[in-house]
Amino acid sequence: MEIDAIMKLIETDEKVRQQVDNVYDQRQQLKQAIENEKKKLSDEAWAAVNARVDSTKKELEAQVKAEDEKNQAYYDSASAQLQSVYEANKEKWRRMLYDRVLAEDEE
Repeated sequence: MEIDAIMKLIETDEKVRQQVDNVYDQRQQLKQAIENEKKKLSDEAWAAVNARVDSTKKELEAQVKAEDEKNQAYYDSASAQLQSVYEANKEKWRRMLYDRVLAEDEE
């Protein structure tokens, strides 16, 4: 009778150990699944952030390029206008400077 009780106790112990092992394995699998989901969500969030950064960067680069082109056109126009004014008045200005120098020498 005692041997039967000991055998039953051993069987029960083995069953309980197996159940504990199964619960432990399930717990580890759940932890791993949670970690995988966290990593997936983090990767998705970073992908969205990087896409937004790239999009904003492209928009800003386009704006900078447009402003640069606008500024270059303004510079070219202003430069041409100044050159035109200079060409129209250079002889007059030279004469004015020449006359001023002569007037200062006379004083």
